[in-house]
Amino acid sequence: MAGSGGRPLALAMSPPVTINDGSPLKIFSPRGWIEGSDDQELTEADSSLSVTKVQVTQSDGTVQAVDFSGEPCRIDLNHGSRRVFARGNMNGGKGFAVNSGGSLKGDYDHTPDRTKYTSRNAGDRITNVTVSKGGKKVVDIPKAASPVTIEIFYQ
Repeated sequence: MAGSGGRPLALAMSPPVTINDGSPLKIFSPRGWIEGSDDQELTEADSSLSVTKVQVTQSDGTVQAVDFSGEPCRIDLNHGSRRVFARGNMNGGKGFAVNSGGSLKGDYDHTPDRTKYTSRNAGDRITNVTVSKGGKKVVDIPKAASPVTIEIFYQ
C-alpha cells in the first residue's frame, strides 16, 4: 500500500523527530537517541534514514517548511542562553544529530528508552530559529513566537 509520493504507507506515517519548547524544551525521536561521549550530542538511533523535510511551527500559527533530497541540513536555535543546533544528511545524505547546548547529564532528564530528553530549565524559550539547506540559510526567524515546534521528517 502506498502513501504520499508513492512511498510505502509505513514510511509516510513514520513519526518525525521533534524539538519543542512547550515548557520545558523537549527533544524527541521515536527511534531513540544515542548519547555522544561529549555529554552534549544526541545521535538518532537509525543512521540509515535521510531528512526529507523540516517544518517549523510557531504559536501564532505561522508554518515554514523546507523539503530536502539528501542535501546537508542544519537547524540552529537559541533556547534561553543556550545555542542548540541539529544537523542531518551529513554522512552521505543520511543521519541526524542534535547538540543540546548543555550537559545531557546535568541539564536534561530522559525517558528510560531514551526517546525523549527534557530540559530542566522550564522557563527558557526558543527565541530564534534558522534552517539551512546545503549550507544556505532558507528559514530565518529572528523573533520566534513561542512555543515553537520543529519537526524533522525522515525516510
